[in-house]
Formats: sequence, structure tokens, C-alpha cells
Amino acid sequence: DLHQFCRVGKYAFISGLTGIPKDVPPFVIAAGDRAKLYGLNLVGLQRRNFSADELTKLKKAYRILFRSALPLKTSLKI
Repeated sequence: DLHQFCRVGKYAFISGLTGIPKDVPPFVIAAGDRAKLYGLNLVGLQRRNFSADELTKLKKAYRILFRSALPLKTSLKI
């Protein structure tokens, strides 16, 4: 279920039967009963000809935003 007014970012991959109760960021894989992020959609990004440098930058940004314990405001400044 994709809840009303929820947004799915560009190049995001949503697995089958995944409930989407909130926005899904771009470039990620979301799966599970209530969508949980499982990393970057590397296969989709490679198929869309993202360069190795772009993928490295996206991986770094993903780690800072979604895997660190930093508050969002601090993460966005880095």
C-alpha cells in the first residue's frame, strides 16, 4: 500500500507487497511490511549510466544520512 500523499523518489526500488506509510527517498531500496531502507538501488543506478564517481558520492551521502546517528540537520551540513 502506498499511502495517500506519500512520495517515492527517483530511481527508488520498492519490493513487492511493501507498505509505504511515509516518503521514500530517491536512489534507495525499500522493502518489508512497513518500508525499511536497505541501501542504494545500485543495479538501477548502473543501468541508468551513473558514473563510478557519482555512485561513490551517493554511497557516502547515504551512509551519512541514513546509517549514522547524527541528527538530520547536522547530516545535511556535512
